[in-house]
Amino acid sequence: LRVELRQISMVILCAGAIMAGYTWMVMPDHFLSFPRQKPLIWLIVMGLYPILAALPQEIIFRCFYFDRYQELFRGSHLMIALNAISFGMFHLFYGNWMAPILSGLGGALFAWRYHRSKSLPIVALEHGLWGNFLFTVGLGWYFYSGSI
Repeated sequence: LRVELRQISMVILCAGAIMAGYTWMVMPDHFLSFPRQKPLIWLIVMGLYPILAALPQEIIFRCFYFDRYQELFRGSHLMIALNAISFGMFHLFYGNWMAPILSGLGGALFAWRYHRSKSLPIVALEHGLWGNFLFTVGLGWYFYSGSI
């Protein structure tokens, strides 16, 4: 558990710094706009996103997928890649190119983590942390289009 939490922390710190820098330089008007403009709603999202969005997605895309389709794949690489692609495609309805790309990358990370740890709590925690980070830093804008 400590190893997983340390790895999650390092990935979020390194990749998160790059993503925060990108948002700050390319979309400065979006950088930290959610917590600054709507702090109460932001706090509600921070509390509910991990439970109402990340956890159910991890049950479906990791627990169910890995249990159901494990026999179809001889190696883990293809299984993780297809899981990441399907997770990215699941986010196509947002109507922009960034949501499926970020989701596909996140899906690869979450699939790899689940394959390694076989732990729903660990992967749901990581997904929740990333979602909260994206909403906080300003990239959550891509995951809310008003079309849902």
